[in-house]
Amino acid sequence: MSINRGFKKKILVKAIASCAAFGFGIQAQAQVSDSAVEEVLVTGVKAALISAMETKRDSSGVVDAISAEDIGKFPDTNLAESLQRIPGVSIDREGGEGKYVTVRGFGAGFNVTTLNGRQLTSENINRDFEFDTLGSEMINGLVINKSGSALTETGGIGAIVDIRTSRPFDVGNKIAGSIKLDYETLAEESSPQASILVSQKFADDAFGVLFAYNHFERDSIVNRVTNNHWTRVEKNSGSDLYPDASELTSNANPDGRLYLPQNHFIQQQHDQRTRDNANLVLQFAPSDDLTITADALYSDYELLRDQNMLVNWFGSRPGWRDVVADANGTVTHFIADKREGEGCCVQSTEFNAIKENRKSDTLVTGLNAKWDLSDKFSVIADAYRSESNYKDPMGFGNSQVTMGYRNRLTWDMEGGFIPYISGFESGTGTVPYQPDASGNITIPNKDYLDPSNLRPGYTIRNGRIIEDTIDQFKIAGAFESHEDSGLVKADFGFSYKTREKARQQFTTGRGLTAAEAATVNAKEPRAYAVPGSSLNCMFCGGEFFWTEIPRPNITVLDAGSDFLDGVSSGGKIHTQWLQFDHDEFRRIYEGHIGVPFTTEKVPSESYDITEDITALYTQLEFAGDLSGLPYNFVTGLRYERTDLTIGGNLAAILGVEVEGAEVLKQKLTAVTPTNLESDYAMFLPNVNFKIDLSDDLVLRTAYSKTITRPSMENLRPGLEFGDLKQRGPYPVHSGNPDLKPLESDNLDLSLEWYYGAGSYASAGLFYKQVDNFILDATSGQKLTDPDGNPIIDPSNGKVIEFAVTKPSNVETADVQGLELAVQHMFGETGFGTVVNATFVSTNAEYDVTKFDSSFALVGLSDSYNLVGFYENDKYQVRLAYNFRDQFLRSVSDSEPTFVEDYGQFDLSASYNLTENVTITLDGINITGEATRWHARYSNQFLLAEESGPRYTLGVRASF
Repeated sequence: MSINRGFKKKILVKAIASCAAFGFGIQAQAQVSDSAVEEVLVTGVKAALISAMETKRDSSGVVDAISAEDIGKFPDTNLAESLQRIPGVSIDREGGEGKYVTVRGFGAGFNVTTLNGRQLTSENINRDFEFDTLGSEMINGLVINKSGSALTETGGIGAIVDIRTSRPFDVGNKIAGSIKLDYETLAEESSPQASILVSQKFADDAFGVLFAYNHFERDSIVNRVTNNHWTRVEKNSGSDLYPDASELTSNANPDGRLYLPQNHFIQQQHDQRTRDNANLVLQFAPSDDLTITADALYSDYELLRDQNMLVNWFGSRPGWRDVVADANGTVTHFIADKREGEGCCVQSTEFNAIKENRKSDTLVTGLNAKWDLSDKFSVIADAYRSESNYKDPMGFGNSQVTMGYRNRLTWDMEGGFIPYISGFESGTGTVPYQPDASGNITIPNKDYLDPSNLRPGYTIRNGRIIEDTIDQFKIAGAFESHEDSGLVKADFGFSYKTREKARQQFTTGRGLTAAEAATVNAKEPRAYAVPGSSLNCMFCGGEFFWTEIPRPNITVLDAGSDFLDGVSSGGKIHTQWLQFDHDEFRRIYEGHIGVPFTTEKVPSESYDITEDITALYTQLEFAGDLSGLPYNFVTGLRYERTDLTIGGNLAAILGVEVEGAEVLKQKLTAVTPTNLESDYAMFLPNVNFKIDLSDDLVLRTAYSKTITRPSMENLRPGLEFGDLKQRGPYPVHSGNPDLKPLESDNLDLSLEWYYGAGSYASAGLFYKQVDNFILDATSGQKLTDPDGNPIIDPSNGKVIEFAVTKPSNVETADVQGLELAVQHMFGETGFGTVVNATFVSTNAEYDVTKFDSSFALVGLSDSYNLVGFYENDKYQVRLAYNFRDQFLRSVSDSEPTFVEDYGQFDLSASYNLTENVTITLDGINITGEATRWHARYSNQFLLAEESGPRYTLGVRASF
């Protein structure tokens, strides 16, 4: 009998399915049929959803997809925002914009992102791909491969996310473009966006050219309040952080344990994003049997970020009084008023100006040739290079300058989520706190917004160069029988890929040379400069006031009365503080001491890692009848060998020195270059089985073995010191070049009911057993200098026990989940809906009742999506709600960070002025939801952040 591999499709639906085939690269990663169909232009939300549904149904594995509504018209302005509407997919946002993708609880480092089947590089120090670097206008589709395949790239335990772009032979003669205006409600700023796509075929369709370009700007504001950390102190630990009997008013915790907050930052962040993407594709078919494709995609991304903040430092300092703690040991109230000259540390209030820029570029170039040797057998050769770069060795894009004064303060939770800081705003009565320009202890001015209180403090620049390059050559063969039973398809191939990722770290955190120290002493003797003195901290002790030299322009920043007003206790946040020009501050500071802030390379934090990956693979597809029911059976095997070369620099610690009001700086020996080598090889099988129980009902099961390679940061050799604080904590991170990849055995079972045109319901179970999970184990270690002497904290004279964290392959975790989805079209009414939900669990959940460094899987959470839309010949409206439940973000020093549940409404609407011209309106986070983080207990505040709603009005034309 003839096998029906899908429900009976009309010509219209077949044409829609053909749209999903644009830009498949070497071969369709979802194993979609590439049969020729009549080309009919179909647009709209409904058409895109039907196309994605066809991709899902025709795949042999477990696949979800998103298709463009028309050429140059993707459903969302951000690719990550679209991906989050897929069952099992969640995203992490930066500044209100989707950046990283989590699939089935596995974060960005566990997923591989490809462009037309080719793996993409990234600008960061690991493997995580940033989706905000690519505009959606030139994207034709996204395919999320959740089950493994011998034909796809390895590295994705979570999924392989394939970004598809268009090809001129598929698009034909076409011009499409848009002009948009983005409006940010918090910033009250508008920014332009534009895109164009031109496709043309020539020479009797033997030659085709496609060019796409988009320009994106966004000027936004993020309002944020943070506390970086809660320090856990046990009652009988002997730590001088634990208050004595006279200071501890009340502690309801039966074990006596205390959690002490470390600081309080109130911030307003200004982001200016600019993104330019260009895509050029050339296709040439000298005969009906040969097609040659050359393509290049370029992305230039720039994020200029300026933060101004009010900071209160009080962590790691004894001398608090009136300390109150709840039943969990969380400190809910204290007064910190230790004065200058009373020993140890004094609280400080600072006004910080920080730059955190991203300037990166990515270039992907490739050449592909497909030769049909016969109507059944074809050969494909493909070569490409992907390279991403971030270069800022002088650290102009990552720098900080501070001004501040000594003060007192009161911390109070008062039952709200965001704690309330007070007591620093006005004078200190008759108690002197800080020295004036003559060294006399004085009382600060009574107004915390008076610039005459301020003294220059800490300043630093941290630069880096990151270069990531992938070169790959692949040759593959494909056989198609064009029969309905037996061996219907066979694929096999060979590939060789080299990936090299190099990081060079730079900083101004260096010691002065003898000549520089002499210059500083001649210009400003109060700096007490000697060779080796910290360049960053010439005046951390507050040796002079801005009244003695021309000070930068200092103004009052008013963040507005609605600053985080949607978050609990938001009304008690200080919304005014001093701001100043970051670059002007540095120019005056450098001019006063006579030494420029030049960076030097930090060899111990610089490394390069090269992976050479050789792969052989084959995959066979069989079809037939089983008790009268048509089935497809796919089995594949991939062999990969990975050879690693890890280059780095090793250095020993000499000691630490005081730098700033609470910071310690490590001193290291000269470095010794080192090169390490390792290798591993493995077989990765996959088996997929699909059977049509009826014309409408599909049962699908799959098994695969997949891997995720260790992050580059975990592989690097040597020690990297974290933010060392006086009296602790003293974090140190160590790499492990001997790490092996994580291995996952994956099982999938799904039932899919395609009950109408564009409508389906599905339920899928998945299970993953992951071995070689990498656990960051932290242990206390007393490091010694080259002479064998223990390292001493100069702020208290005690031997430091460093918290050394080293990754190791030590854990196994099981993850299981249920994915439910319904897509329903309400006949010819124009209404439709998409509803899906994902429920996941693991045997490696974090237990807040345990206080050791036990393993826990991060990023795991339930999620659901609700989408409703209406469209006709003139109008289109879509309202989408995305929800992600609370999840564990990270664990550091045995203490967790939880991201609380978050839901967001997005709106899309359009009106067709003519057959070719459409007015569009998009709204992101239209209800202005805020993000909240907490530590071990729900009242241990860590972060509250809002970016506000944003809207985009545009005009789109297509001819």
